[in-house]
Amino acid sequence: MGGERKTADSYVTELQAAYRRVRYAAYGMIGLLGLSLVLSFLRSYMLMLLSLVLVLLFRFLLFRKVQKRYIRRCEEANLDLTLYRELSDLGEAMHGGLSAAELEAVSLLPSIEGAGTLYRGFSGRKGSLYVQLSDCSFAERKAEEGIAAEINTGCWVRVEGFGATGLSLRAAEEGLFPEALRERFFREQGFRELSLPPGYPKRLPVYGRDGTEGDRLPAAFLSALSALSAYTPGKLGLSLRDSVLDVYIRDRFLSAPFSAKQCVSREQLLRNPFPELLHIIALAETLQSASPTGICNSLK
Repeated sequence: MGGERKTADSYVTELQAAYRRVRYAAYGMIGLLGLSLVLSFLRSYMLMLLSLVLVLLFRFLLFRKVQKRYIRRCEEANLDLTLYRELSDLGEAMHGGLSAAELEAVSLLPSIEGAGTLYRGFSGRKGSLYVQLSDCSFAERKAEEGIAAEINTGCWVRVEGFGATGLSLRAAEEGLFPEALRERFFREQGFRELSLPPGYPKRLPVYGRDGTEGDRLPAAFLSALSALSAYTPGKLGLSLRDSVLDVYIRDRFLSAPFSAKQCVSREQLLRNPFPELLHIIALAETLQSASPTGICNSLK
């Protein structure tokens, strides 16, 4: 992640060369298939079977590897030209330094313990804020009883460094997980739904501990949370634990969808796969302490 930054044009040149290797591999496989067809006409069945075996070996041992390598290079180039440039001091720790176990411990989703998985991720800084993010998936229950479950996938972002807030909040947008579970799930953790100011979207209820009043939450925080929910096409979940902000967005990912069927364009490489990151950072910035006692003063 470090070193001199490449330009979009230099990445396009490199990826054009990589794509040519994909095409050459495809031509090789087509040639082997053509050989099999010729051998079938010549009734050389043993040789035809041998050539078909070679086609399968070629496909799975070489062609698919070349395709996957090309797609990975496209993804890395895309991230380097977009999200990596939003942060400084980029970290190379796997999954951005996060773990599935600690995300499950946040209890933002009714997930089945031990069934979480993390994928691509990274970490970095934006001013005084420390940001960790990773694509992830969780197996979550579909009902309060029984074994029925479904896979919930998306992107998880953790932000720290804005100071102590004295707040413990949860938010879960409609559609994040089954509605039948939501009230009981948060109630069992000691949360209750807060009454929020007029104009705040009802699709994104906020839950707090006893003693937390919704109309005394910072207006800038609620406004930024509402704006993030309106901006993203995914379903939003939030956890605020004093000085740690966790945001999970269902069906949004750090990896853009690239294909080995065509050469990547400059426009594709410059398209930000997760523009929600800056909105999440803006949300965290509303929690930054303006005084030694910080945001807690706004609750008095």
